[in-house]
Amino acid sequence: MRLLKQYNSIFMTSKEKDYWNILDAIEKNDLDRMVSHIRKSNFDINYETFIEDEEGESTYYMPLLACAMETSEQNPAIIDWLLENGAQSYDTALYIAVAKGDTKNVQKMLQKGADVNLNHFRPDEKKISLLDVFLMRPLGYNEQLQTYTLDPEKPLSTFQALLNAGIELNPKESNLVARAYQNRSPNYAKTLIQKGARVDGKRSYEILRNIFLCDGDDSDLDFVLRNGADPNASSGMTLDNNKWTILHFAAQTERISLFEILFRGGAKLNAQDDNGDTPLHVSCLTDVPTMTQTLVELGADLNIQNRFGYTPLHYCCHTGRSFQAEVLIRAFADLKLATKSGLTVMQIAAGNDNLKILELLFNFGEKPTMDLVEKANLKKTKTLIAQYL
Repeated sequence: MRLLKQYNSIFMTSKEKDYWNILDAIEKNDLDRMVSHIRKSNFDINYETFIEDEEGESTYYMPLLACAMETSEQNPAIIDWLLENGAQSYDTALYIAVAKGDTKNVQKMLQKGADVNLNHFRPDEKKISLLDVFLMRPLGYNEQLQTYTLDPEKPLSTFQALLNAGIELNPKESNLVARAYQNRSPNYAKTLIQKGARVDGKRSYEILRNIFLCDGDDSDLDFVLRNGADPNASSGMTLDNNKWTILHFAAQTERISLFEILFRGGAKLNAQDDNGDTPLHVSCLTDVPTMTQTLVELGADLNIQNRFGYTPLHYCCHTGRSFQAEVLIRAFADLKLATKSGLTVMQIAAGNDNLKILELLFNFGEKPTMDLVEKANLKKTKTLIAQYL
């Protein structure tokens, strides 16, 4: 496969033609022809540029070293020759070698003076470090399993080469520990922490979230908390730009053991986001009955009202989550509290035709009135209410 699209030669400068002839030799692993072209044309082996065509589309002419690195398994002699003869445009070449886990060539370039802390750019122009590149594990199709799986982890030797070269473990642009957990590489995450990668402050939320999202286990969470992650870390913004703590995020999952570790580690059970919602509110908005049960057992306040006056039970009545409503009712949640618009839990349940919750409320002593019948929409809801008048 060609490394770059080759344009019709009539549109090329002499330098571009030389470039393509040399590139052709590299692709065909023809060291002698490559050297001959370079010497004959006195070609700058560090040449790189963007060429824009008449339609405004640009093509990146990579340095020869980077081109050779794309097919490094086939042409080690070409790479060695380029390095020995002044190739110094390491940026793209080092990126490619790290992305491939090509330890030998990573070490060669670092020994020649490549900057291990040179920031690289993704297509979205966000700067990333070489450790970001190393930790990436794109999804690929596994023919044997007939499904998409993460690419294998890159070798430890490449990781060690970057560490030995003094790569920055806390770059401003990257949260490397979070990246490692996101890509399901917990051992690399732990090694980064042991080597000095920080997990505190603003880094905590993303790290803890990725442990919940990406199959982290109890030992992962315990390890980052012991090394300084903040159990009350805030996201800065999530749904509706509210500031969730990590416990709010955890409350929408069913990862009970991780949730309990956070709680024991000092997470505030009744923390409120900018909307006034607690983790218990969040669990009642999602279909996670075991989490609601756990929160109640751990002592969450059942009656905190958010800025609209909604308690967790109001949310249950609105969403129709009857199991969670029963958990709260049996734990003696206040059934009389009204929202700022004056709605009680019974009125919300009736307005949403949540028969199971209405029956629970009636069985626990709530007495309907005639105006409640008018709030119901369905005939069967009106009939149920009438039975308890």
